Amino acid sequence: CNFNLYDIDNTTSLAIRRHERCTGLYWDPSGRIIASVTTSPMVKGNIKAAPLQVDDSYNLWTFQGTPICVVRKEKLYRFIWRPRPNTLITLEEKKNIIKNLKKYEKIFEREDKIRKAEIHQEATAKRNNVAASFLELLSKRKQEINNKYGSNWRVIVRNGFDDNDEANYEICTKMEEIILNTKEQITPVQ
Repeated sequence: CNFNLYDIDNTTSLAIRRHERCTGLYWDPSGRIIASVTTSPMVKGNIKAAPLQVDDSYNLWTFQGTPICVVRKEKLYRFIWRPRPNTLITLEEKKNIIKNLKKYEKIFEREDKIRKAEIHQEATAKRNNVAASFLELLSKRKQEINNKYGSNWRVIVRNGFDDNDEANYEICTKMEEIILNTKEQITPVQ
């Protein structure tokens, strides 16, 4: 079966989709997803004596026609969306919530800000603990190297080169003079 999805407000076709052997199309209660379904027939509550239908399936699509998933079932006799439960609040409570929405929004934003701050503090504390443990390990390793090789361990690991010894360096002073501007001026002799 072929089915078209339209944007009624703009009177444009969003998508044309195809599902082989499709036996039904079902919108979910929110109107965001459509299911195209292929089912096997049932007769009087019993399975019809027919060869096994291996291509029973349902495909889920967004309201724009983008495929979400394809699910193949060996035996699929019926497809229905799970019904939405009735609301647990009364109409008066719902109106009260809508009326005080800004107040609730401020409360929730405050709670969100507190939670974000807690998460940031936890992450910062974790980073600080990792850094502190690293610095502690580094200090311990430096102490072990100093105990093993003494204070000149850097010279030993660099094959005798001491980077703190000034005798290992040649100091050259280079001066450059750059003339930026010249001006010729004639002065009279008295």
